[in-house]
Amino acid sequence: MQCFLKKNPNSLYVLNTQDMNSENIRYYFTVLLLVLGCSIFYAGVIVWIIKYFIPMEGKGLLAAYIVTYAVLCFFAFRSLVKRLRGIG
Repeated sequence: MQCFLKKNPNSLYVLNTQDMNSENIRYYFTVLLLVLGCSIFYAGVIVWIIKYFIPMEGKGLLAAYIVTYAVLCFFAFRSLVKRLRGIG
């Protein structure tokens, strides 16, 4: 994955706008929507399996869904950004 942050002489990170064109923004937005949409089903299946072994209800169940969904989205986005670059 390309890094769009470059280090400033003041040791602050600034956005590298030369590499971030409209095609890259569109690509990242498309992959983000793909990941967000597809991860819901898998998060539900994983939590359903966890719920089979550990009984949960209410806020604990909601927290399990949110954490599982966030972890799946994070790792899926990191892996799919690299893999889907040349497709389409």
